[in-house]
Amino acid sequence: DGLETEFGTNHIGHFYLTKLLLPLLIRSKARIVNVSSTGHCFVDHRINYEFPSSSYNAQISYGQSKLAQIWHAYELQERY
Repeated sequence: DGLETEFGTNHIGHFYLTKLLLPLLIRSKARIVNVSSTGHCFVDHRINYEFPSSSYNAQISYGQSKLAQIWHAYELQERY
C-alpha cells in the first residue's frame, strides 16, 4: 500500500475509522476524543510521506504520526 507502518497504524487507521463513522457521529451529536502524545515535538511541522528505508528514523516516523493525529483533531474541530 506504500504507507509507512507506524504512520498507518498511529494515524491512517484512526482517520479512516473516523471517516466511516462520521455520518453516524454527526446524527447522534457524539463527540470524538483523540489522544496523542508529545511525540510531535520530535519533528518540524511538516510531514514527509516518503520513508526510504535508507534514511528511516523511528523517532521521526513516530513524531510525524503524532503530528498528523493533532492536525486531524484540529481539522475535525474546525469542520464540526
